[in-house]
Amino acid sequence: MRLSDSIQSRAVCVALVVNSFVTFVAVGIAAWLAVRPAHECPTVRVVEVEPSVLTLTPGPQWASSVRAFSSEYTTSAWSAQQALGAPNVYPRSGDIDAAWASREPDASTEFIELGFAQPQRASALEIYETFNPGAIKHVELITEQGEHLVVPRRELRPNGGAAVSNFVTKCTTQRIVAARFVVDSANVAGWNEVDAVGLLPCP
Repeated sequence: MRLSDSIQSRAVCVALVVNSFVTFVAVGIAAWLAVRPAHECPTVRVVEVEPSVLTLTPGPQWASSVRAFSSEYTTSAWSAQQALGAPNVYPRSGDIDAAWASREPDASTEFIELGFAQPQRASALEIYETFNPGAIKHVELITEQGEHLVVPRRELRPNGGAAVSNFVTKCTTQRIVAARFVVDSANVAGWNEVDAVGLLPCP
């Protein structure tokens, strides 16, 4: 027998064996698929949810103008202008020049009067005190008609060396254009510094 005939004969045998093996495996897989337990797809339950009502609490309107003041430490650092806008010192505390401070640390009485760009009926005034808090005696909410509504009671919420003074009143019947707060400087030693003043609208 020639060598080429022998090689051809062996190749045919190998092909037959491989073909038989593949057929055996295919038959086995088909049989396994036929007898294995069927897996059902998970049931998806659709639950209808009532739409929720999102209630947003309006934030404070920050003071936007200086109308009057008893004194200021300088015309730039610690000036009355530093009490305008949103807090940029709080919640930090300390003798920081981005807050208003009076000329003297312990004068008898100081005040600052700030205006609001959008007159509105209000329910509270928040004052952010960032150095030696607690000296504010009372606030006066000023209406469009020029009436001064005195709000003497307050809540002092300490936060480290700073605090937020909250002066709460009944919802005003008139719109508020400004607020004046009076500081009893001698009552709390050192400069009593204010970072921001926010007017809270009626709920």
